[in-house]
Formats: sequence, structure tokens, C-alpha cells
Amino acid sequence: MRWASRCFKIPYDRLQTQFVERFNIALSSGTLNNFNVEAYARLEFFEALAKLQLATANALHVDETDTNINSKRLILHTVSGEKWTLFSAHENFLRMRIVVIVIAAEEVAAAAPS
Repeated sequence: MRWASRCFKIPYDRLQTQFVERFNIALSSGTLNNFNVEAYARLEFFEALAKLQLATANALHVDETDTNINSKRLILHTVSGEKWTLFSAHENFLRMRIVVIVIAAEEVAAAAPS
């Protein structure tokens, strides 16, 4: 639902109609908004966890590709290990993301018990 309302910019009233027609569930605009807020909060936790897992991986695959989001050129970054993958779109190229991962790896190493 978050994907439909944010990525495709489907208005809440249209989503409400789809929920009624497909699932016979009536939802208010406030409920749909609350779903988006909760999804965002949960994804923040996932992103932090994924960064931690990737920072401690033995090997990483890092890739980037150009994409167009809302008529704006962005770089889609992909960082993946054996079990975790993280996607993010930014205006900057990958060198900025590598710095973030190296810093995270140093923080993990410093926090590890000796």
C-alpha cells in the first residue's frame, strides 16, 4: 500500500476505493496515512540492521545504475552480501556509500568484545 501511494502517487481516495472493491474493507485516509508512517518507521529499523549485517559480511557486491524518479536523475545503489541486500537511490555516486559502510564496519569492530 505504501508502495502504491508513494511510488505511483496513487491518491488515498483511489486506494480507499480499491480496498473496498477488492477486499470489501473500508479504510479512512487517516488509516492509510498511519500505515505509511508505520511502514517508514519499520523500514528505518531494517535499513540500520541491513547496514550492520553488510558491514560485517566477508564479501560485498556493490553496484550502481542510473534511474529516473519523478523526472529526476538518481543513482540506484545496491550493496549485497550473502544474505542481505540494501537498495537506495541518491544523487551522488557510490563513493559516498562506500564511506558509510567503511565507517559502519569500523564502529562494529570497535564495539566488538576483545
